Amino acid sequence: MSLVAAAFAPVFRYFDAFGHLDGLAFLDSMPRLSQWRAALRERPAVRAAVSPNYPALLRAFLLAKDSALSRRYLSSLSVPSK
Repeated sequence: MSLVAAAFAPVFRYFDAFGHLDGLAFLDSMPRLSQWRAALRERPAVRAAVSPNYPALLRAFLLAKDSALSRRYLSSLSVPSK
């Protein structure tokens, strides 16, 4: 595991939790990056870095902050997906 991978793993974790938001699906058009992201997500050290319920905990934390991202997330919940 490289330092670059260790730095990107948490960033990719955010994309996993909020990837459904408009504008965040751009990784889908980058197959090599998407493959690296998927491989990195499966590494034991990356999987063990957070609890299995991390996405739910992150969303709850974000929603409690009344930030621009939390408002965007809330609006995505009330708008039917495309």
